[in-house]
Amino acid sequence: MALWYPTAAAPTELYLRDSLAPCRLPALLCRPITFDVRAAPDAAPADGRFGLIVISHGAGGLALNHRDLAAALAARGYAVAAPNHPRGAGNDVSGVGVWVVERPAHSFSTAARMSAIDAPEANISRARVATSRQTAQSIP
Repeated sequence: MALWYPTAAAPTELYLRDSLAPCRLPALLCRPITFDVRAAPDAAPADGRFGLIVISHGAGGLALNHRDLAAALAARGYAVAAPNHPRGAGNDVSGVGVWVVERPAHSFSTAARMSAIDAPEANISRARVATSRQTAQSIP
């Protein structure tokens, strides 16, 4: 899962593979084969409480597909979680089971896990939890 959140730390240019692992090649070689992400990895969160938004990628997509939207939301005070959804049997992304049952359940469980974090440094406001694309749920 990719996670963006407000921070005072300065972002750097990262080149991440679809597995969210960094590219270890020179930047010139990484650019065409990775996702470019401006972020401050492992930075301390800003002070305050953040609303949580879960972004669900489309069929065949990845957690980093909506990285620009996630970064923009984090810059405006939200924590954003983007899971890499599991695929169906045989890497299949079609069918009712994937879209109607599994995808919404995975999005909801991501929101539930993130909003259940009780550590003070988590800064998640349980009253401000939402998911995009598949479901819209609030955790009481």
